[in-house]
Amino acid sequence: MPGTASTSQIACDPGFYQPSSNQTLCLLATPGNHVPSNASSSQTPCQPGSFQPSFAATDCIDADPGHYVEQAGSTTQTPCLAGTYNPAGAANSSQSCLDADPGHAVPANASSYQIPCTPGFYQSMSGQVSCTPAPPGYFVGSGGAIFASPCPPGYWANQVGLSECLEASPGYYTDSNASSTQIPCSLGTYNPVSRANSSAACLEADPGNYSAILGASYQNLCSPGEYQPYAGQVSCLQADPGHFVELSGEDGQQECQAGEYQPSMGQQNCINADPGFYVDSEMSTSQNPCPVGTYNPDESATSQSDCLESDEGHYVSSPGSSGQTPCSPGSYQNQTRQISCISSEPGHYVLSEGSNEQNPCLSGTYQPSPGQTTCLDTNPGFFTSSEASVSQEECLQGTYQPSSGQSTCIDADPGFFVSEKGQAQQAPAPFDQFVTSARSIATESCPEDMITLQESSTSVDDCLLDSDGDRLHDEVDLDDDGDGINDIVDGCTLGLVGWTSTVDTDNDSDGCKDSEEDDDDDNDGFPDLLDALPLDSTEWNDNDLDGVGDNSDSDDDNDGSSDMEEDARNTSATDPDSDDDGFMDGVDDFPLNPFEWLDSDLDGVGDNGDAFPNDPDRQVAEESTTMLILVALISVVVIGSLGGLLFVRRRGEKEQSLFSQSNDSGEVTNESKIYSNVSVPSSTSLPSDGGRTEPKPPSDAKMNENGQLVWVDNTGNVYCQNPDGSILSFNQSTGSWGPVN
Repeated sequence: MPGTASTSQIACDPGFYQPSSNQTLCLLATPGNHVPSNASSSQTPCQPGSFQPSFAATDCIDADPGHYVEQAGSTTQTPCLAGTYNPAGAANSSQSCLDADPGHAVPANASSYQIPCTPGFYQSMSGQVSCTPAPPGYFVGSGGAIFASPCPPGYWANQVGLSECLEASPGYYTDSNASSTQIPCSLGTYNPVSRANSSAACLEADPGNYSAILGASYQNLCSPGEYQPYAGQVSCLQADPGHFVELSGEDGQQECQAGEYQPSMGQQNCINADPGFYVDSEMSTSQNPCPVGTYNPDESATSQSDCLESDEGHYVSSPGSSGQTPCSPGSYQNQTRQISCISSEPGHYVLSEGSNEQNPCLSGTYQPSPGQTTCLDTNPGFFTSSEASVSQEECLQGTYQPSSGQSTCIDADPGFFVSEKGQAQQAPAPFDQFVTSARSIATESCPEDMITLQESSTSVDDCLLDSDGDRLHDEVDLDDDGDGINDIVDGCTLGLVGWTSTVDTDNDSDGCKDSEEDDDDDNDGFPDLLDALPLDSTEWNDNDLDGVGDNSDSDDDNDGSSDMEEDARNTSATDPDSDDDGFMDGVDDFPLNPFEWLDSDLDGVGDNGDAFPNDPDRQVAEESTTMLILVALISVVVIGSLGGLLFVRRRGEKEQSLFSQSNDSGEVTNESKIYSNVSVPSSTSLPSDGGRTEPKPPSDAKMNENGQLVWVDNTGNVYCQNPDGSILSFNQSTGSWGPVN
């Protein structure tokens, strides 16, 4: 019992138990078990038909309908499969799951009931997850059906899953069982009723009617302008020109009479002769126009004598006119039966229609064109001095005229000018220019970089200095070069103009343009040419080129291992693969061992050298102790030497050969000793295996003192090639060389 100096023991609560004596606490009932009472020394497994997913349960849960539990001590219930169902709870066997009956389906797991097939669907088998739709030509009229019924003649079904057949539409029929399509009545026939079960239901169109489509449910009357004398036709005949058909459903056409005509086919009436025309015969297809110079105001004329001559002051210019036309303003005519009027001459006008004479333009006006109704006032910038003028005169340069209808022009004032002829206004001298005298035709410009404060300046004394062209002269301008940095804090006070200091153009806001004046845009003391992040004053180096400066980058070489981890593991913070084995430091279990990178069983021995890579208690095969020691010594020498060479190479001494035979003093190097320890007689060779692909020495394979090429592949296997070309491999478990196998 918990605590000390207790005088009594505490009973375990329901849901807890304790099988042992002298205990300080009770155990939770585990999932699949329960403890229903106090002071229990054991937990009770849930019986088949019940389960318990939770700890400390005091009872078990009955299997839900649609489920079952077969094993005692279960933590879950098993759902009945789709196609089966179980309506009862506490089921203890899969046999409790019942197959769906024919005419029913169970579409989902864990169902407690079966679903009857809906109308339009059926199911002839038991234990099914879905119902089958009635095929085209068939229907299912009620729920729970086990088969589909064929549609009878006069009915059809054009899609699956119908609960009733479709009636054959008017214009169609079906003459067999299980029809999936209906048959249209042929051209020239029609059927006005539905549910027809024979082609005899299709009737011929009557005379005066037609049936132009397959499957017609009615016959069409011939339209006005058409007729049809025969039965069973697909179209009507158009009335001929000179004829007409007034009503619908006619079987003949009628003739046009004198005074009317019809030029087109298929018309329902004749056309009365238009005013200006006449028709003097029957069945005419056209009307006759009255000759030019004559007209006829009435319709339905039957003779040319109905055409009248035009009056004086009028004209008829085209045949077939219904009236005479008065001469329009700007023209006149003093004779009868004429086809046109006479236009007024330039310098003259005719104000009203029907005139027989023209009038001259008054002084101060002009008219350049014939046939006009008025004369024109002279435009501003122009003048005229006599009557009957055909043109206006331009004001000369240096003069202007703002009003119309004037006889003289006005001299330009000082401060103004008129550079071209015919101007209506004098122009003020623009900003930065001036005019000193009257009647001037041009301006004078202020000296370079100087401005005026207003238009119409009359003297060079009005020009003031403005270095940046911002229209503020320098005496009042706080930013003479206009870069947005006031002169008092501008590092380039009179530098480039025409730009504004922004974060994009002047990163450090010193008033010097980044692209042309500033060689240290972020003002961090590192010139832009040497700055990896020239727009960030807190960064200048970026070892892994990831766009994050080394000062704030927690992983400078982007190998997945942070700089702090690299320092703790003695790996390089700037080289993503410290041992150059092709595996980045962040995922390499042995970042300083070029022959190992994975330790699956976490026993400290890499998988390449571990005979049991998934057993943390064993690393080598059960061979003699002497052989194990020899292999270990050889591996330590090889790995240590290669690791040292890789460390030296990473420090920049790439020119040193890993397997050089001697140094400048002629002494044998450690690297050559490594391979002399594991060298084999050059007479040893591989037997031919008739096609096996042997490993090939890579370009960086090294030659030992015996003339053998030695290399380590990507998986850590060591190979050598004899001078005769045969290949040997080093067996790390036996410590010996032998043929490749």
